[in-house]
Amino acid sequence: MNFPISELNYAKRGRAFIVETKLSSKLWLLVLALVPLLVFFPVCNNGFVNWDDAGNLLENFQYRGLGWPQVSWAWTHSHVGEYRPLAWIMYSIQYTFWGLDPRAYHVVGLCWHIATTVMLAFCALRIVQRCCPEQFAQNPRAVKAITLITALVFQVHPLRTEVVAWVSIQSYLPSTFFFLLAVFLYFGSSIQAPSKRRLVAIYLCFLVSLLFKVISMPLPLVLLIADYYVLGRFKERESAKKAILEKIPLFALSLLFGLLAVWAKQEAGSLEATAESSLWSRIAQASYGLAFFPIKTLLPIQLRALYSQPEGTEWTSPLLLASFIFAVSATGVSAHFHKRWPAVTATWLAYLILLFPNLGVIKSNFALTADRYGYLPMMAALPLSIYLLCICARRVSFEKIVGLLLLVVIPLGVLSWRQSETWHSSFTLWANVIAQGDKSPEARNNIGGDLLDHGRADEAYPYFLEALRLKPTHIKSLDNLGLYYFQKGNTPQAARQFSQALQQDPGNARILGHLAVSFLQMGNTEAGWKTLQRALRIQPSDPDLLSYRGLALAQDKQFEAAARDFSQVLELRPTDENARRNLANALEQQRAPSPP
Repeated sequence: MNFPISELNYAKRGRAFIVETKLSSKLWLLVLALVPLLVFFPVCNNGFVNWDDAGNLLENFQYRGLGWPQVSWAWTHSHVGEYRPLAWIMYSIQYTFWGLDPRAYHVVGLCWHIATTVMLAFCALRIVQRCCPEQFAQNPRAVKAITLITALVFQVHPLRTEVVAWVSIQSYLPSTFFFLLAVFLYFGSSIQAPSKRRLVAIYLCFLVSLLFKVISMPLPLVLLIADYYVLGRFKERESAKKAILEKIPLFALSLLFGLLAVWAKQEAGSLEATAESSLWSRIAQASYGLAFFPIKTLLPIQLRALYSQPEGTEWTSPLLLASFIFAVSATGVSAHFHKRWPAVTATWLAYLILLFPNLGVIKSNFALTADRYGYLPMMAALPLSIYLLCICARRVSFEKIVGLLLLVVIPLGVLSWRQSETWHSSFTLWANVIAQGDKSPEARNNIGGDLLDHGRADEAYPYFLEALRLKPTHIKSLDNLGLYYFQKGNTPQAARQFSQALQQDPGNARILGHLAVSFLQMGNTEAGWKTLQRALRIQPSDPDLLSYRGLALAQDKQFEAAARDFSQVLELRPTDENARRNLANALEQQRAPSPP
């Protein structure tokens, strides 16, 4: 079935479009592999950042290794609000070979990005070939060239930087790869309905994609859109029935992993009750997300790691109102002209459905949107873009179309290079967020936390104060300010800060542990032990809390009990050198003869 936007009659244009490109497909694929290596080269020298990398990798010992304990943990546990077993196994493999060298993780992520965008090029080409067989047959090499260059534009766009540069979301890439492979297989059949063998392969690809990350859940709806608007499978009742029935296993997998995603968010306590947000705030956020990616695709400036949600009257700002008008207008136009421009309608619907889980209808974080959310949804526009460029080639020469696309690649590549450098460290990451005008306390707290971790406490202090000025109840800033005072030797003030943080989150075991250590440091042994036991009742297997108790027991000369705690820490963190030294000291003290 052809895209009925207009007729691609190349014969009328003679050789204006029908030109034999001198570059082979293999050379174009080589370009797709080498150009992003150059554009995103700065990420290969980047480190980890304090934006989930600590919780996922640096402080998480469960994935380290490739034995049965690591594999079992990956399949039976959620972590940081996500269930993604294949992602953890992928991290385990990387850790086994490279330990915690961040450069290796960044190289792996970049390679996945290249493989995924090459698969995108093949997928888009197959869709265009399937939908416009006659036109494609007239000049396949020219269409291939336009497809590959358009994929290159997508590949080096600055909006891709976050997915490439952030180790914690590396699983976006293989999940998207297998999503695209499923679509590629679906459009691969020359007949209307895919064979049973092909369907099984599609089901398996979808399952693998979900096991990496649940961003691919909308696949069955996307395929139904293709059935209706592109492949014409809903023209006859029997064909429509078959198209729906063959998607039932896909819908079942989507439902299963959707429930697992909700369970993981609830386990992490990151699923915000919908009732806590007004209807307008959720509509405004969804509208902003829908408008954000098309606009930033055309104008990729002021990109950053965090776009924090506005508060109060800012929800009625002109920017959000304009986003609402854009979203409603685009949806209305695509619906009104769905018969005349089915390709446009199909593209908009696929984009909307793929982006829907991250539109903020169900809130799970404080971000308004994020660059990574558009990685998969914006791929929906590629087949239509290729088709429209082929139409443009009827009026201008093919060489001019290719030249224009290549000229676009250069400034995009420069912007992506610079954007990659902002992910070099936690400091550069959050300095960029603040420089772009973000007013969130999270950015101030995170840059202060990085300075504190690097022994620059005096430089960190103003950032914590600024974060608390923006939000006096910000828990992490209260906790970090307490750590600042603790490092400066002002333990009573540190205890007051920890107590204030606990007023906002009484069940926070980490802050309870900090408060317990403060009490013990001040000599208030009874309060310290009570607080530490309270923390351990909440998280009995937390290695930090066990270390705190072991140190307290050792200080009280209870070396046997301290050794048990340090041994348990080593079971949880086999590579924890501090726990190993503490255990050795406790055992040595235990064997030492008592003084006469």
